[in-house]
Amino acid sequence: MSEEYAGLSGEIENWPSKDEMCQILEAANLSLNVGEYAIRIQGFDHFVFREFGGDLGAPCITADEESAEELIRQSSIVSKALTVAGLRHRFEVYDGNDELVAYHHHNWPKDW
Repeated sequence: MSEEYAGLSGEIENWPSKDEMCQILEAANLSLNVGEYAIRIQGFDHFVFREFGGDLGAPCITADEESAEELIRQSSIVSKALTVAGLRHRFEVYDGNDELVAYHHHNWPKDW
């Protein structure tokens, strides 16, 4: 893994429905590609809210980028949208060396 690679670890305390999540993201002027079980944000190619619907289990967030700076930018925008909606969440962005490089949250303090 290169030093430029970045990945995101994220949680949302009480997941809204898929339709509600779409409304939250669209209210932040984000364009979406909505599939049967996932929401992708246009222009944020690897930032996905997954496993909505059916018996797939709890929804989850996956995100990665070739640039930590780009993933920090994207996760900041999404975090602000979730914050405006009052969703308690946290996003941790790690670089290619597994170093924490950003922490975005709403009402979710760091554990350390």
